[in-house]
Amino acid sequence: SSCLSLDSLGGVHVVWTRPSSGYIFYAWKPDGGDWSFDTVSTSGSHPFVDFHGDFVHVVWQDDNKVYHVRRWLYGDWEEIEEAGYGAKPQISGGYVIGADGLLYQWTYGDGWTFTGDIYPSSRLCGDSVFWVLYSKGDELRLSSLVIEPPWFFTDDSLSTFGNNQRKVAYKDGRIELVFTGYGHVFYRYHEGYWSEPIDLGKGILPCISMGDYTSVVYLTPDSFPVHVWMDGGIKDTVFGFKVTSPPSCVVKADTVYLAVSRSDSIRVLRYCRGDFIDEWGLRFAGSQGMGYPSLGVDMEGRVHVAFFATGRLQQDSRPGRIPLVPQVYYGLYGSSPEVIASGLHPSLYAGDMVEVTWEDNLSRIYRMLIALDGEKYPSQEVGDGVYPVAGEFVNFSSEGIRYWDGVNWNVIYSDLLYPAGTIHRQGFYYRLYAVGYRDGRVVWLDTLLSVPSRIPVLYTDTPFSTAYSNARRVISVGDTLYLAYVSSGEVYLTFSLDHGRHWGVPVRVGEGMAPALGSDGERLYVAWFREESSVPDMKTCWIYLGAYSRYLEPLWSDTVREGHLILFPPPVTGVVLGVPSLAVGESVYVAIERKRIVSSPELSYTHAYLEVGVFSPDGEGRWMVLDSLSRTGGDITTPLSPSIDVYPKGFVVAWDPWGEEVRVYDRDNLLGSYPGSEPHVECSGPVAFLNTKVVSVLDGKVQVGYPLSPYPVGEGNSPLALPRFTVYERDGDIYWIRDALVVEEDSIVTSLPSHYPQAVLCGDTLVLVWTEGDEEYRIMTARVPVNPGRLVYLDNLGFDVPSFFNVYRDTFFIFGDEFYESMDAGFDSLVYEFPLLSSGREYTLRLYFYNPWDRKLKLRLEVDGSSRGNA
Repeated sequence: SSCLSLDSLGGVHVVWTRPSSGYIFYAWKPDGGDWSFDTVSTSGSHPFVDFHGDFVHVVWQDDNKVYHVRRWLYGDWEEIEEAGYGAKPQISGGYVIGADGLLYQWTYGDGWTFTGDIYPSSRLCGDSVFWVLYSKGDELRLSSLVIEPPWFFTDDSLSTFGNNQRKVAYKDGRIELVFTGYGHVFYRYHEGYWSEPIDLGKGILPCISMGDYTSVVYLTPDSFPVHVWMDGGIKDTVFGFKVTSPPSCVVKADTVYLAVSRSDSIRVLRYCRGDFIDEWGLRFAGSQGMGYPSLGVDMEGRVHVAFFATGRLQQDSRPGRIPLVPQVYYGLYGSSPEVIASGLHPSLYAGDMVEVTWEDNLSRIYRMLIALDGEKYPSQEVGDGVYPVAGEFVNFSSEGIRYWDGVNWNVIYSDLLYPAGTIHRQGFYYRLYAVGYRDGRVVWLDTLLSVPSRIPVLYTDTPFSTAYSNARRVISVGDTLYLAYVSSGEVYLTFSLDHGRHWGVPVRVGEGMAPALGSDGERLYVAWFREESSVPDMKTCWIYLGAYSRYLEPLWSDTVREGHLILFPPPVTGVVLGVPSLAVGESVYVAIERKRIVSSPELSYTHAYLEVGVFSPDGEGRWMVLDSLSRTGGDITTPLSPSIDVYPKGFVVAWDPWGEEVRVYDRDNLLGSYPGSEPHVECSGPVAFLNTKVVSVLDGKVQVGYPLSPYPVGEGNSPLALPRFTVYERDGDIYWIRDALVVEEDSIVTSLPSHYPQAVLCGDTLVLVWTEGDEEYRIMTARVPVNPGRLVYLDNLGFDVPSFFNVYRDTFFIFGDEFYESMDAGFDSLVYEFPLLSSGREYTLRLYFYNPWDRKLKLRLEVDGSSRGNA
């Protein structure tokens, strides 16, 4: 007799027997490969083969008994097992055997056990729901039975314990995990389906990481570390020393970093596919406990380390008593770590930011975010619990799984013991992959959650972070705010889902300054300026242009303009470029000023050119010169204009070539000019000329041209034009007027000097963004209602989790003539902030719900779980 099965990759598996010999033969042919042959048993009959979870299972009959053997698709045959009495066996799901009316089930610890009778001569198939095909009389019948798979069974309540370790890894659509049970370490993976568990050996406390291959480290029962690597097979090595806390590992490309702790030291060993490379370690004097080393690799490929210790680093030569309170240390691999908090059992996550979480001596959990440039954000209390696991937007602990919604930590799956996991970003959503122990099982979780805007403040090292006023650096696309800014000589992009109250993790764009931002609704486009003195006698400047998805995934970037200025020997000659402005319509438009300079005692002049680049969404483009002017004298300063905006049939540019006169162009047609500088232009409506608003500065006063008839509205600098608003800075505070024709000035008095405001209209809210500080700087935001005396509603504010009564649109509290928008939404609440109300008084507040008829939306109200109908 013979039997055939196909594996998930299209490979063919065949078993058969010869009556003359009684041998059970096996053959395997991978898809597109050659046949391989083997002998499964030297005696038996009625063989059957099945494929399940990347394992080949063979059962057969021998002397009225049923035998079973299995082989991992990439490994060797395991030991043959006797399943029980029976004839003509079949196996399905990898753990259920039907043998001519008898049913056997495999479980950990017990092996194969008899579980009942099924119909004689029946056939079964399935995984957890098994279909039984049998005959009764002259009928063919189909029945079903449910049997729970054993693959996540465990007898170990610590099966996912080890908070400094990773139990789940994700890469390129493949999920891998490790856990313990029955005294062994098990490994499983998911790539469209779950594999059956692979027994890695007797042990505890496993950690997993994926790079060019998979690495696992765990401890033997007597605390010797074991390193396993999987690269076309499974190989391992056992170290000859014991450790005092759970080990951890992380894979960077083809190099594995293994972190272990001894009584007085932390060691990180580097291996490449089992071959030792080198070792880095830290030793502590007077240590009374240390360990739990945690590792991570950030998006730039740097390895980060966190651990806790008492005592003092032997490299630390400072005099004084040796601290006995546990301290949490953090640093880069190979560097000298620093204390970031008092606490123990730290866990580290690294990606586009670094997160370290730990517990204090009162069983409270904290976390700290660290930017890749080293900037540390204040620590944040997460909640009660012990043994926390860092997860970027989530925090795993003894209290369950908490996720951060941008304002609060919310607890889910609180019934899991020692949960752990990882996340996979999918645009503005992420999948939470997690495991934990519950009721004798390792529970697997796959949950979709929204990416929060998680950073309340963006720090920067320059007052020019949001400069200059010639270009837009904050824009609104749908319900999402995008910001381009500068810090440490780098341009960054970030986003906000709550009108700038919190920001997403910044994405590095490149070296440079003065970014200009625009969007066509599908893509973001950013242009920026970079200048460098590559050699002492020459200065080079570049204009870059790049495109990003709405999820800040880079699509392309390129140099689109370049200039060189020779400073020595005289004469000074060459080209200087100015900072760009960008607008997006049918094409991507980039406006710059280019100056050609000759400066010597005999001859000195400057030619200034107004240029606009017109680019396709894929970056193909051309440059055109709209105008040029000349004057004597060599001016090598960087131009800070022009400003550009688009309308349906073209574009409008405002330019101040010498900082004295603002010239306004409709494409290459000069509309007019008037005294001023620092122009910014905004277009709205179908006719550019009649709907063009130009603001500028003359003698310290902000001028508004509407259209091209300037009049002063107030003293200030760095003006910005928007529909119905003009925004500017004066004496370190932020000012705006609501209407260019009827001047009603308003302001935000900031505690520190403010610089270079940016602004965008989001529905009926004006969002202001500016750089604030003196020596130390941060980016601040504020929200201003466009019509403060009128009741309005806003579309989706970006909160994806509705309140319990499913408010599709935002609701408002009304106090007098003012309205207050909700600043957050939870499962059962809306949160409001009333910054202008004084404490110690009583107020009557009214809550209004809106149901616009044109949208035909209904608002279903529930009170105490009972429906109150539709509003």
